Amino acid sequence: MFFAGLLAFVVGSAVMLFLSVMILFGIVGSMTSSEAVTVGEHAILKLDFSEDLIDSPSSDPFAGIDFATMTAKRQVTLYNALRAIETAKIDPRIQGIYLRPNGGGMATYAILEELREALVEFKQSGKFVVAYDETYSQGKYYLASAADKIYMQPEGAMDWSGLAFNLMFYKGLLDKLDIKAEVFRPTACKYKSAVEPYILPKMSDANREQMQALVNSMWNTIAGSVAEARGIDLKELNRITDKLEVSLPEDALEHGFVDSLIYEDQMKDIFAELGVASDSDGEYNFITLGEYASQVGADLKNISADQVAVVYADGAIVDGEGFGKEIYGNTLAATLAGVRDDEKVKAVVLRLSLIHI
Repeated sequence: MFFAGLLAFVVGSAVMLFLSVMILFGIVGSMTSSEAVTVGEHAILKLDFSEDLIDSPSSDPFAGIDFATMTAKRQVTLYNALRAIETAKIDPRIQGIYLRPNGGGMATYAILEELREALVEFKQSGKFVVAYDETYSQGKYYLASAADKIYMQPEGAMDWSGLAFNLMFYKGLLDKLDIKAEVFRPTACKYKSAVEPYILPKMSDANREQMQALVNSMWNTIAGSVAEARGIDLKELNRITDKLEVSLPEDALEHGFVDSLIYEDQMKDIFAELGVASDSDGEYNFITLGEYASQVGADLKNISADQVAVVYADGAIVDGEGFGKEIYGNTLAATLAGVRDDEKVKAVVLRLSLIHI
């Protein structure tokens, strides 16, 4: 009986492992399938963040898979997203862009900034850009501020509170455990602050100076863009931010952050006013950014010209060789060496993505 039970356990485990692997590969296959996407007439390009917007192409075949739920989410690189918006600008099938950032996808402020610039450029075509959401995070609203009109659900909310940078320090904990961190940091390297949490109880003046400069630079970009787009004086916008005066829909409407408080089904009236044709059922033809990007062809007009190589460095910097979510020093060095030896490449852009906010 013992051996029979053991054999049943082994066979059952093997079957479950086989089924799990097959399901996993099925998910990966569905993510990488090249099923054609049809863009109908009178289409609206929808940016709903149902896909993750990532800076660099991933070499991980399982990227985008949530193993807890065994579901997959499409990942769209920034380059492909920008190419899609650029193409939509001259595509007669695309009537305009609908920002509906409720899909839960991930994007950094750096990506949002480039997307926003692409939307501003898109509007020069004369096509519309409108935004709607129930709840605007600060990043989502920054992107939405590029729209011609911004709409908000009457029972929604908005997070507009400025930027901050926080650090956790472990010096006190280490002292209680009678542990001392041995760190070599020359006095001249006062801005090399990565080790400070282990040797100091609070942020040093030098680190505070550089982090404040970074936060100020980012906020000036965000606030300046929003103030210009919404016709709000920058000083007044900063005062509103400092006082946390925008959180409810009524606040956003009063201070000019949004144009109207409506429910989502009323967006159909907005699209009708913009001249977009609906189908016989009164529905509109939406295509997501990821779907549209998947059918945008390669840029062939400059294929024979001199090239600029873009080398991505995303993650924490570590020694050695490897692939994944870290920047491996030897691997990156070998990549740059290969680019250097390529006679077609006349310049290199090293694109860093080290800070995610």
